[in-house]
Amino acid sequence: MGPVCLILLSHSQNLGNCCRSVEGALASMGLPQQSIPLALFLFNVGVEIGQLIFVFVVLLVIRVIHHLLQKQQQQL
Repeated sequence: MGPVCLILLSHSQNLGNCCRSVEGALASMGLPQQSIPLALFLFNVGVEIGQLIFVFVVLLVIRVIHHLLQKQQQQL
């Protein structure tokens, strides 16, 4: 359980640092203060969607490789 807690804590701290960086960048670009929370939310949604797509592609590649290896073993 310890490593899981450590990973979750590390991830949440990195997310907080990332949000502050993005918030500063948005403010320096002249984005109105009241628009920053929505912009941060949409940024985080985009990051999560990107992570899900990456995991999906990795799982798809693993499945294809597994299928090809099974097919090769059946031919032997």
